[in-house]
Amino acid sequence: MANQGWVPKKANIQVMNALREAGLDIEIIRHDAEARTAEQAAALIGCDLAQIAKSLVFSAGDGLVMTLVSGANRVDTAKLAALLDQPISMANAEAVKAATGYAIGGVAPVGHPSPLPIYMDEDLLRYETIYPAAGTPNTAFAIGSRDLQRISGAIIADVKEQLYPLSQLKERAIISPPPAGGEGQGEGNQTMQTKLDKERAKLAKDRRKEQEKRLKQGPKVYDAAKHLKVHQSGGRAGAKELGMFAPLGLVRILAALIADLKRYGTWPYVILGYVGLHEYQRVQEHNARLKRREEWEKATKK
Repeated sequence: MANQGWVPKKANIQVMNALREAGLDIEIIRHDAEARTAEQAAALIGCDLAQIAKSLVFSAGDGLVMTLVSGANRVDTAKLAALLDQPISMANAEAVKAATGYAIGGVAPVGHPSPLPIYMDEDLLRYETIYPAAGTPNTAFAIGSRDLQRISGAIIADVKEQLYPLSQLKERAIISPPPAGGEGQGEGNQTMQTKLDKERAKLAKDRRKEQEKRLKQGPKVYDAAKHLKVHQSGGRAGAKELGMFAPLGLVRILAALIADLKRYGTWPYVILGYVGLHEYQRVQEHNARLKRREEWEKATKK
């Protein structure tokens, strides 16, 4: 989940800007793999399934509404229809993209082009920290449940249909009881839970290894002497060590310039060559002064 070298996409930037405008300094969590389900997202993040905040968009009459539902629940469409007093249905991909600015699979609850009515599952408030998507299927962000309610303007409502018993959620389990007369489905859920547990354990182990590696390496120390040497050599610390081979580098530069002049015949290369030659001479003179100074210091110490 390291973000080093990661370039955010437009949707991720949309989320980050919305969070900053709300006064929150929150870092986007990026996964190497995409999470298309709440179970996959929980396994990648290493949190409870119920801490995943799913953003689902429904068509309600002539408009759209969003629901923020715990990963352990799903939307009870009958409850939502009764709450809105109008029939509802799942919004299509085009409507979701137009209303939120995000594609299905990575819909975030913030940063929408225009305000959208949002109803929040009351079960999300059971957790201090929850994890909504951050614009793409492989990103999320950690936020306080009350903070998310505040910045999104969500209305707390009972719109859930519980998929897993609360007693099992408290035990950090996501296994649903087997249906009557069908033990096979219960065994399938048990297998899925075992796989998720293994993935979570692997992620935790990787995080511990990374922390131990950083502790062994220790903090990065600023080498002032090395920095001063590079600065004094005009940013060309290796020029001094080149010695007699330095002119060969100049010959190669001049040869390349002449070839470009023959090919393009443009005057900027003449100026570039002059500037390069002047800079080379300046570095050589500077290095010569440094060498004379070192020799003088050695002589005075003797």
